[in-house]
Amino acid sequence: MQKRYILDNDGTNIFAHSDPLNDEVIDRAIQECPDTVTTYLICPNWCGKFFFPTQVGEVLPESCAPAFHTLLKSGNDPLGMFIELMRSTGRETFITYRTNDVHGADDPNHPGTSEFKKAHPDFVVDPTDKSGAWMARCLDYSRPEVRDYYLASLTELAQRYDIDGFQIDWMRFPRHLSGNNIDEVWAKRSALTEFMSAVREMLDRVGAQRGRRILLSARIPTWLEGCRKVGIDVAEWNRLKLLDFISLAPFLSCDFWMPIADFRKLFGEHPIPIYAGTDLNHSGRVHTPESYRAWALSMYDQGADGMNIFNFPCWTEYLAARPYHWIADLDDPQKLIGKPALYTLINSYHRCVYEVNQSSYLELTNPRNFP
Repeated sequence: MQKRYILDNDGTNIFAHSDPLNDEVIDRAIQECPDTVTTYLICPNWCGKFFFPTQVGEVLPESCAPAFHTLLKSGNDPLGMFIELMRSTGRETFITYRTNDVHGADDPNHPGTSEFKKAHPDFVVDPTDKSGAWMARCLDYSRPEVRDYYLASLTELAQRYDIDGFQIDWMRFPRHLSGNNIDEVWAKRSALTEFMSAVREMLDRVGAQRGRRILLSARIPTWLEGCRKVGIDVAEWNRLKLLDFISLAPFLSCDFWMPIADFRKLFGEHPIPIYAGTDLNHSGRVHTPESYRAWALSMYDQGADGMNIFNFPCWTEYLAARPYHWIADLDDPQKLIGKPALYTLINSYHRCVYEVNQSSYLELTNPRNFP
């Protein structure tokens, strides 16, 4: 299986700032990335709007990204500049596309809400919900119009940018089908399979024009039951050979144990690489070098083909300097052995969000050292 070390950047730390934005800023962001990172994922969308001159959706408003708009008005495309420079370093460069980013969904005037969603309030997974819960405002992929809208958006990106691949991020945020219970959601799973099939077919067409395959991956729950609860039929996706690899990731949290072997067994005769993902938090606390080490060692021990670090460049923007040295050695377990590691076990933080995340526990693999 191909080894990868994946860094996932949500884009806001580059494009949604009031600070100056120019080629030097973009180049610095690229140069900060550890040499050990093989695959870089950059996100083009926040909430329902975009960091590039889209014709399908809407650009994030100038009030949210003034420096980005200044560069855009000068005739430049900041996202395109970033992708071109990152690819020039020799790294695989992917677009990671959020299928349901609902930041600020409780605010009817939130500047990131797409005009598509505003025009179709009945297209969300639970239009009867009056609580303001973000998850209830996710768009419902069992609606053909929703699938068509997102496919058009992805097609625009694929045609516009010379990219190595796409990650479809089903964990930001993990509710995509309407239904009052898990069985009702699972009964609609073919809608997500149909969407992923359409994305694969589109990428094959664009790739054929360029003379190479455009890779497709997905960021999905860390366990098969979690996939079922979201409506992700990963076995069928694999049978149809839609994906080149997957990343298993908890929602807004960190799992120190993942049943990676269950996915390998399910994939059977068509194995694909499986990467382990973590969010910026572990048990309600922001990661430290020690917790990153503990998590990575656990994932390698359980058979992961590599790591997928979510949002590291984003949350570290609030520090004086982004401490990339914390994560530089996560590409190789041999670099981590013998160094301090912090394992945590808290069973409450984001463990009951629509039951997508696993219950948290640490697996004891060598009980002989204990009485």
